[in-house]
Amino acid sequence: QGRLSMLVPSSIQTDEGCMPLRRLFTTEHTLEELTSFENRGYLAVENGKEVKKQIFPDVDDRFKFSFVKLIKNVPTPPDHAFNARFYIHNPADVYQPPLRYPLELIRSFSPQMLSIVEYRSERDMALFKKLRDQHPFFGDLGFRFRRELHSTGDGHLIHARNGRKLEAGQMPLFEGRTIHQFDSKFAVPDEYVIERDVRELLLRKQIFRLGKLVREQNPAKLEGKAVPKTKEELDEHLRVTFEKKHFKLDYELSRLAYREIARSTDERTLIASLIPVSVNMNHKLMYLVPVRYELSPGGKLSQEEIPKQKVESVLAVLNSLVANYYIRSRVSSTVSVFYVYELPFPKLVAAQEKQLADSAAKLLKHPRDVAERAKLEVFIARDLYGLSAADWRHLTGTFTFGGDSATKAELDEIIRQSHALWPG
Repeated sequence: QGRLSMLVPSSIQTDEGCMPLRRLFTTEHTLEELTSFENRGYLAVENGKEVKKQIFPDVDDRFKFSFVKLIKNVPTPPDHAFNARFYIHNPADVYQPPLRYPLELIRSFSPQMLSIVEYRSERDMALFKKLRDQHPFFGDLGFRFRRELHSTGDGHLIHARNGRKLEAGQMPLFEGRTIHQFDSKFAVPDEYVIERDVRELLLRKQIFRLGKLVREQNPAKLEGKAVPKTKEELDEHLRVTFEKKHFKLDYELSRLAYREIARSTDERTLIASLIPVSVNMNHKLMYLVPVRYELSPGGKLSQEEIPKQKVESVLAVLNSLVANYYIRSRVSSTVSVFYVYELPFPKLVAAQEKQLADSAAKLLKHPRDVAERAKLEVFIARDLYGLSAADWRHLTGTFTFGGDSATKAELDEIIRQSHALWPG
């Protein structure tokens, strides 16, 4: 037994790779204290003058650290709560009264990842409980995200545009900075791929996934014939079936995608849009798989596209301030797909799904339509998540990050108009 204290990057609270550590801290050992602080700096008086100081002057001011204290080899009691402080700027603030953080909240909000949500106050903790409520997790609704091309592993397929117009057979390669919320033309892509080369790679990957589906379900026949015994024969049979039935590869359909690289201290953390047909994406964009495959009991393979209305309704919720507020408290520098899967998603009736999709369609045509965006934000917060006007004012009051930019001015105006629509 004994005590362990350590100072580490705050990714220990949220990142996928640190999940085994968090499991140890909350099962086999007893977490006593967690203090997270930002390196943004604080004001101090030196020689009669007010100066800005940073805890680590040589480290980027967006970087965050965590101070962790635990009792070793003492199993965590079932009803345990630890002392927590978040968003500390001034080291003197570590002496302020802490939040009491029940471990049950971690298990309720993040049963798979055990990520530790950062709360600024008891009010935030209560608001998170309200947002979680009885809503299902997004990952339980059957949606899945995927990467397409990796800039390093598939680098031989990627070419620099150097300002040139694309020719026939060439497709733009989108990266994270290419998009913004509801905007797939936020920046011009710098790279492209040649379709015939990329298609063969992506088709092989899809045939591999279909082969796995066939082996898992083990039908007696596949498209009227005996299931091939060898992998090579099965792959060829599936390839012929894919082409014969005119199935589409993912890039041949419009897709929802979000930026994977984002910080909790960014202006907005969850940024998504619809990507046009005949566009490829690098590994910094995660896209919603646009089709589902089914294998009937008789061995017939089918491909069904996810309805456009459903995809647009998902897009509206993912871009909302509610979703951004919720997910940013779990993010260090990457929006892991597992955090998106653990996002509480409202149960939608048909009329609500249509209203979301209609609003998203308008914003996809006019991403800077602040009035439409404000109406959408109020609808999601009030009607879908059941927040009060006071909850909304508290939630929107946390969006203080971002510099002097057009997108930050736009966000401020969205919030201002939403308050006018929802007084209280």
